[in-house]
Amino acid sequence: MLMINVTDVTKTIDSKNIFEDVAIQIYEGDRIGLVGKNGSGKTTLLNMLMGYDMDYKGVIDTHCTLSCMPQLAYMLSGTRSGGEYTKDKIYKALRAQADILILDEPTSNLDMDSIMHLERQLTRVKTSIIISHDEGLLASVCNKIMAIEHNEIKTYSMDYETYKHRIENDKSSAQDNYESYLAERAKLSKGIKNVKRKAKKIKKAPSRMGNSEARLHKREAGERRSKIEAHGKSIESRLSQLTIIEKPFIAKEVRIEVLSEVSIHSQLLIDVYALSVQFGSRMIFNNARFKMENYQKIWLQGCNGSGKSTFLKMIIEKDEHVNLARNLKIGFFDQKLEHLNYEATILENVMDTSSRGEQDIRTILGNMLFRRDDVYKAINILSGGELDKVAFAKILLSDINLLILDEPTNYLDIETRHVMLEALKHYEGAILFVTHDRAFGNELADWVYEIKNLAIHMR
Repeated sequence: MLMINVTDVTKTIDSKNIFEDVAIQIYEGDRIGLVGKNGSGKTTLLNMLMGYDMDYKGVIDTHCTLSCMPQLAYMLSGTRSGGEYTKDKIYKALRAQADILILDEPTSNLDMDSIMHLERQLTRVKTSIIISHDEGLLASVCNKIMAIEHNEIKTYSMDYETYKHRIENDKSSAQDNYESYLAERAKLSKGIKNVKRKAKKIKKAPSRMGNSEARLHKREAGERRSKIEAHGKSIESRLSQLTIIEKPFIAKEVRIEVLSEVSIHSQLLIDVYALSVQFGSRMIFNNARFKMENYQKIWLQGCNGSGKSTFLKMIIEKDEHVNLARNLKIGFFDQKLEHLNYEATILENVMDTSSRGEQDIRTILGNMLFRRDDVYKAINILSGGELDKVAFAKILLSDINLLILDEPTNYLDIETRHVMLEALKHYEGAILFVTHDRAFGNELADWVYEIKNLAIHMR
């Protein structure tokens, strides 16, 4: 049964088309994964389907009831963690028992047990639309993928793993087509040069020739020149009609080196001792200890509400039970993004706290899909995922020697997650991070600690 029919819809924001004449159909039984780069319009589309945003051209016919969990900002509400807050919103949407369940980044801030529980719940939901950058969730739940790219929405009636293989094959074909185009263009250009060279070699009649011989030579030379010029025009015509194929974008490997002026020679960076924390009657830590040495990449795990974010903030704020090494300069990422200047551009934000050159910074931003004039966009018009990318680049390119990251991948598109992971794997300083992204954590961490039973244990 057709539940939502979208016909010839165009959506414009700030004079720029986000969607252009798109048509999609959503049927009963579809469990759709809505994917696309940050800023492509995923959340905008959900708002249009829900009827929150009516400012568009075209028709959206809805023949069902909808329940939506919107994208949630990372926040603490009293003593509740971001994960606890997120779970409440998910369960509220589930309890509505609407015909279609819509979830926007439902795994953000959830611990791994909660994510796996959510996956099991969503496989029992008959019809759903899910925005997520959690590839595990998409692979477990979705039977159809809708991808937003270049103002279009393409529908793939396949599971997420099959979709990934399809996209990789498409990228490979695009590269092959581009290389074939370059080879053909070079061949035709060379042919035109050869024709011009042959035409120049046709000599005039020698002065010692008689009149009749000279006329015969001139006629023959003219015929040869005409044939060569006709051949040249044919090649030029083929070159002008050659379909231009743009070079596919391939992200370069991102390598970040610690700047020498902020290097640190101490082996022990962080020493936490006798840490006890209590919120009202709720105990978070009881005489907890933790040590972090230079160059370690530590993944801090724990269930929602265990105190992960609280612990990171106590390090940042230099709690009385936290000793930090001399010359330690910390770059801290969290979802509040308070260190961004919302009146400045992307490039200005990053350059403001970095001693690196503009070209170096633009290279990193380019790998995060801010290309060419994108770096001059104002911060205040960016999507949540785009803001996260700017914040990450700003921290990574600052003069620091320890990165502390609290859920850095929550709202990043999948391509940027991979770029961020490669950057962090090559980062030569120490990293302490919290993430619910299993693949990301397993790839990056060389040590794993867990907050459990009011203490911090090495796993």
